[in-house]
Amino acid sequence: SSAAELVQTEEFLEKYKEIEKAQISADYLKVVEWLMTLYEYPSYKASEDEIKVVIDAHNNTRDIERNIEVKEQSLKEKRTEQEEKIVQQKMKFIETLEEIKREVEDFKEKSDVYQAKDNQKEIEVINNRLAFCENERIDINKQEETIGFEVTEFNQVAELQKKIKPYDTLWNLYCEQIDKMGEWKKTPFHKLNPEEIDKDHKRMFQASNGLKNNFEKQKLANPLKVAESINKTLFDFRKFLPIINAVCTQGLKDRHCDKIHEVLENPDKQKD
Repeated sequence: SSAAELVQTEEFLEKYKEIEKAQISADYLKVVEWLMTLYEYPSYKASEDEIKVVIDAHNNTRDIERNIEVKEQSLKEKRTEQEEKIVQQKMKFIETLEEIKREVEDFKEKSDVYQAKDNQKEIEVINNRLAFCENERIDINKQEETIGFEVTEFNQVAELQKKIKPYDTLWNLYCEQIDKMGEWKKTPFHKLNPEEIDKDHKRMFQASNGLKNNFEKQKLANPLKVAESINKTLFDFRKFLPIINAVCTQGLKDRHCDKIHEVLENPDKQKD
């Protein structure tokens, strides 16, 4: 990331100032010392090339110092820019969380079962946005830690995921209950699996009880109404479970199924 690259460059420059610059300065002083030593011998005359080596070493040393100063200023500007970028990202992130919070709060008022599918889709979008927010939270925290900022907790993400879950369960349960009971009523007896029906019914009934208790405690009248409706429908259906188990037995013959259908179609004509 940009923050990591910035810090890496800063660390390299700091290390250079502490070690490399000191070494270059020491090497330059040795060259100067060498030239001064030559001057102590009158019989020796330094050539222009030798003098140029010292001059070049001096100029290069000064250039390095100036380049370091320029680089340090550039890094300061980049750090300020990077810090501002993180601050802006955090502000936008918080605005997104506030927007999602309002969308979650709206589910307190939803009770129209005819909008169940739409509610499912809306909750799916919210869950996807929260998953993206969780990834962004991790990214922001990583940048904060890298740049040296105090890490922001952003507890809102986990809180919103917790708040949307009961509504997610509620509307998924409502749609599943409608689909399952429609399937059970339309499927011929000999194709029904009583064990699976009993298992699904028990699971959905327990889930509806849990939702009822949850919404009662929070005093959320509208979602409570939906949970109670699901619970009552499943409770009323329980009386059919023994019948389904009986008519779906492997010993049931075609003539038995014909008789059952005859009774169901003409109940007033049947005495037995």
